[in-house]
Amino acid sequence: MTRLIHKLEDIYHEFDVAVLDQYGVLHNGITPYDGVALALRQLESTGKPTAILSNSGKRSEVNRQRVNKIGVELAADTIVETSGETAWQEIASESYSSFDTPLRLFPIEACAGDAHRWAANNINVKIIDRVSEATAILLMGMPPGGSGGGVQSMLDEAAQAGLTLICTNPDRTSPDGERYITAPGIIADMYENGGHKVIWYGKPHQAVFNSLKGTFASFPTNRLLMVGDSLMHDINGGATAGFATCFIRSGIHKFNFTGKTSDDDIRETIKRLCSTANLPMPDYSLDSLR
Repeated sequence: MTRLIHKLEDIYHEFDVAVLDQYGVLHNGITPYDGVALALRQLESTGKPTAILSNSGKRSEVNRQRVNKIGVELAADTIVETSGETAWQEIASESYSSFDTPLRLFPIEACAGDAHRWAANNINVKIIDRVSEATAILLMGMPPGGSGGGVQSMLDEAAQAGLTLICTNPDRTSPDGERYITAPGIIADMYENGGHKVIWYGKPHQAVFNSLKGTFASFPTNRLLMVGDSLMHDINGGATAGFATCFIRSGIHKFNFTGKTSDDDIRETIKRLCSTANLPMPDYSLDSLR
């Protein structure tokens, strides 16, 4: 049974590390959520480490700068881990034994130049501008125009050539202010459902969680607390990794909780959402990070 709490500090004495999702927990893609600054300061005051674990296709330091620019001030010693960072590190360590290096990657990205910045200083990667010359496709972000004809033609060409797609952002939806927009995981789903190979990075896939386990190897895994708003990505991924989990209800699932004010209604809604998608129940839940 999920335990409902009112603020994170109600349970934080039971854990050694707070691992926080980014979008839907700290900010909505444009501005920080109310109470986030105070919650972060309270976590810092415990003297325990804090980590941000994001499905951003960008590298960790670039993502840290973006979070700070939005207005979420992270302490200098806050660990930032992204799916993009995990992918970069694995490729840099030459763990892609099935590919010749350097990997010739054709990028699908939100902003021109993202892939070149991501690939900087990685001698095993070359970003190219023709699908026909690629070893694999690098899916980093949702391109302008979404998953329309331009992206489909790229995917068709990649599929015909039998190329693998490396997805560094598996989210299917993401907050953009008060609205929710389609995210890159939709493109990767389309490609995989078409019978083509996808290498996934990011929650709920375990490489990013394993990276954090290595960072916090001195702590028992069950004393790492994953706090996130996605039952599929954060809660499912965290539980699979052996982390304790805390579900934020005001993120991507917030419309499911409209009008749900009693504890019984909230628990029943969580149970229904998890049961429908065959996902594990979170250990804890609160409305928003505070």
